[in-house]
Amino acid sequence: MVGRREFYRANGGAMIWVFQSFDPGATKTAEEDIFFLNNLNVFIVNDQSLARSKASGRMAFDCWYAVPQLTGRTIVNDWRRAEVFLDELTLNSEKQLVFYNDYQAQREVLESTINTDVLRRDFHAFWTEFGREDTPQSRERWVDLRERMEIAYPDIKLPNFHWTDPFQGAVSIVLSARYRRPIGYRFERLLNVSNQAFDSYKPFLLQFGWTLEIFEQNELLAEQDKKGTWAKRRKIIRAALQTRDEAYRPDRQYNRLFAFLVPELTDRLINMREW
Repeated sequence: MVGRREFYRANGGAMIWVFQSFDPGATKTAEEDIFFLNNLNVFIVNDQSLARSKASGRMAFDCWYAVPQLTGRTIVNDWRRAEVFLDELTLNSEKQLVFYNDYQAQREVLESTINTDVLRRDFHAFWTEFGREDTPQSRERWVDLRERMEIAYPDIKLPNFHWTDPFQGAVSIVLSARYRRPIGYRFERLLNVSNQAFDSYKPFLLQFGWTLEIFEQNELLAEQDKKGTWAKRRKIIRAALQTRDEAYRPDRQYNRLFAFLVPELTDRLINMREW
């Protein structure tokens, strides 16, 4: 096999190994050696494919191909079958690949998706750049990010549009508290975000306050709070939470997302008291 692959590579050709039949549930080692080297595509030539070739005037195959799927956090292969023609295949003589379905490209997307750190970094980067924008570019990037999140974290439900309220504001105040500066806003200071949280996002003030505390941002807010407005509002918030003022009832709908975006919050979110 190695010798033949090298011969065809040296002569600028691409080689197809063909089978008479194939059962993905009962493969032999020799078969596996072939299709693993060929991007998990298996080509069948039999009486039925010969009839299609004669009828169409094109070389026909049956193709079994694997599609990587996520089961939990594990990638498993889902085998599928298609009737294909030679001129529909991708030929790469340098890599000695001939395939109908690009298994490796699909697997690389899944592997990047289940890498939590990469996905979290990409979410933060998106929000930093596009958190407040509604543009064709931001929509396209959000669709891609949402699809990746849906694969890796199906229990985290994201809206179709990232600027939807209260989603946009809730994510923005938490990430701003995380990064010590406005994220998803065009404000100049973290203090402006704090006042926005108090005015418009009271149901998320508990998560916002925890993030400020964990990342030691309260001292920065005290420095920026020249008029003492935020200090007064902190007292109001504490009293409202203690007396269970309905206006301050914590909204838990994004807690799974917050735990993903800011893992340091996870324990507090899990142990959040019932109102």
